[in-house]
Amino acid sequence: MDLRWYQAGAVSAVRQHVIDRRDGDPLVVLPTGAGKTAVIATLAAEVARAGRRCLVLSHRSELVDQSLRTIRVIAPEIDVGAVSAGLGEDSPKSQIVVAQIQSVFRRPEALGSIALAICDEAHMIPADGDGMWRSTIEGLRGVNPRMAVVGLTATPYRLDSGPICGGHGMFSEIVYEVGVQTLIQQGYLSKILSVQAHGFDASKIQVRGGEYVASSAEKVAIPAVETDCRDLVDRTRDRRSVLVFACGIDHAERIATTLRRMSAERVEVIVGGNLMTDRQRIVADFRAGSLKWLVNVEVLTTGFDAPNVDAVALMRPTMSPGLYYQMCGRGLRICSGKEDCLVVDYAGNLLRHGPIDDPRMGTSIEWTLCEVCGAIHPADARACPKCNAGRKQAEKQKPERIEGDWRVVDQVLYYQHTKRNAGPEDPKTLRVEYYGGGERIGREWVCLNHRPGSFPHRKALDWLRARGIDEAITVAEAVELGIAGQIAEPGEVREVWIGGSDFPIVECRAVEPPGELQGEPDEFAPQTNDWEVPF
Repeated sequence: MDLRWYQAGAVSAVRQHVIDRRDGDPLVVLPTGAGKTAVIATLAAEVARAGRRCLVLSHRSELVDQSLRTIRVIAPEIDVGAVSAGLGEDSPKSQIVVAQIQSVFRRPEALGSIALAICDEAHMIPADGDGMWRSTIEGLRGVNPRMAVVGLTATPYRLDSGPICGGHGMFSEIVYEVGVQTLIQQGYLSKILSVQAHGFDASKIQVRGGEYVASSAEKVAIPAVETDCRDLVDRTRDRRSVLVFACGIDHAERIATTLRRMSAERVEVIVGGNLMTDRQRIVADFRAGSLKWLVNVEVLTTGFDAPNVDAVALMRPTMSPGLYYQMCGRGLRICSGKEDCLVVDYAGNLLRHGPIDDPRMGTSIEWTLCEVCGAIHPADARACPKCNAGRKQAEKQKPERIEGDWRVVDQVLYYQHTKRNAGPEDPKTLRVEYYGGGERIGREWVCLNHRPGSFPHRKALDWLRARGIDEAITVAEAVELGIAGQIAEPGEVREVWIGGSDFPIVECRAVEPPGELQGEPDEFAPQTNDWEVPF
């Protein structure tokens, strides 16, 4: 299997962590739709080919089946078996075992000695206690104390305990992570269009244990079904596959009945009580495109792979950023003929958590709705980033703008810069110098170490995002990435003087991903197989 650059990077990071026998268990964070199964299958196959045994743990039979099929495709010569009551399989002694946690937690010793245990959807593991996941891992380490454990997830946090790394969590550190925005920019994930619709008032819903009570949510949401469905039908007339998340079974049935009355397309409902054969039939029809509307209740949030989803309707509220991300993330996969995915929220989730393609999603910042264009953006923004509404126009005449010529960039150099007469507490800046034709053709300073939320720091984040990095990093980290060739660089730059300024700003165009992001051979590609070393 040919891995994408970030999948190969994840495999390399895990391999190195295990070989080095670093303390703690590592975690890999890849967005929904990025292809975690390919990473899991590659890791499992490498361990098995080194003569060791690997276990893949999942919490749903659909995930077990998905991993099982992928591993058998890339490693047909290896004995791969499953332990899953849902699939009717029980092969605990295979070289690679793909298991449903509910089917093994009472008898982990039956699996024998395992070298590497891979936990899919690792955010399912609670921070403490002796539940299924932890008792299984402890039982396996009772057989092989040297067993390594790695987790994979798209959402490294839980509603009840926060981040799953560090503290009392099972995982010690994130060894590899790539953001949604980076993969959208590079075409690996679908663009997301987020819309906050006028739905029901979630403030009237009862909260227990930090989450909305489902029965209370249904009582508030059901009266809005008629209005919400009419709005949804209007917004999705040109959409092919719409996935709807409901508060409960009664709510889901009301939605389905209303959609059948308003739309000529077929509507189906999936809930936890569906027979597996019925669920598989409905999902197969939805994936095939013969079913436009699929309404579900707490079933299709994880382990559901339908790349054709081009609209997601959130008709249930959640306080969990992880669950919110998982619901929206069902539309992240790319598909032939699909330009983007529309996310329509009727429960205030967008204002609660922020758009999933924004790197600040799930943070404590407050989000607001632009009254002009309807875009979601941080409440402290001086203007809407989409339509610029709210920005005060300068009364004075627009300053003179003098533009230099576009010059081809041959080389980009990165430096950690300390301004003249700076004190020990003053932040350093990133100095970026552009060269072409043997001379410097532009220079700029990027304020990565300034106070988060300040205008210079927000501009620095924009600079990073334009170069394929969707998370805040320090000046030192940026210099290291730049030297390693892992920052996307412009093909051309020009200097622009505004208002008689002594220092020009640099404008860039034709920004291209670095070589590593274009599938070229790099340090991420597996060169050797040393899995036998630590076990």
